[in-house]
Amino acid sequence: MFNFLAKSLFVTVVWRQYKRLIISSLLLFASYYLIGFMHDDYLEYATTAEGTRSIAGAYLLKWAALLLVSAGYYFVNFPLPFLGKNTRHTQQSPSQKEKNRPRGIKPPVDESDPFENIRRKKNLKGKGDRVLGDENEGV
Repeated sequence: MFNFLAKSLFVTVVWRQYKRLIISSLLLFASYYLIGFMHDDYLEYATTAEGTRSIAGAYLLKWAALLLVSAGYYFVNFPLPFLGKNTRHTQQSPSQKEKNRPRGIKPPVDESDPFENIRRKKNLKGKGDRVLGDENEGV
C-alpha cells in the first residue's frame, strides 16, 4: 500500500514539474517517425513511378522538416532570453516590487505596528555593527 502511494506521489510530482517537456518530447518523436514514414513511402513511390529524378528534393524536404520540428521543440522548451521575458523563471526582488507599485498608492500603515519605526530608519545596525562601532569610531 505504501509502495503504491510512494510511486503515485513520485509520478504526480514528476508529471506536474515536467508535463510540458514530456508531451513535447513525445510529439517530437512522433513527428520524427511520421516524417520518416512519409519519406520512405514517397521514396518507394518515386522509384517505381518516376525513377530517381525527385529523390534529392525528397531528402531536402525531409531534412528541412526535421530541422523545423527540432527548432520548434527547442523554442517551446528552451525559449531564448532575448526574445521576451520568461515569467516562469523570473522572480522580483522586494525592491523591484516596490518600484513596480503604482506611485499614488502607499501601503497601509498600521498604527499598532511595533516595527514601523525600524522601517523608517535609513541605516540599520546589527550586533556586529554595535560591537565594531566602538573600535571603528577612531578610524
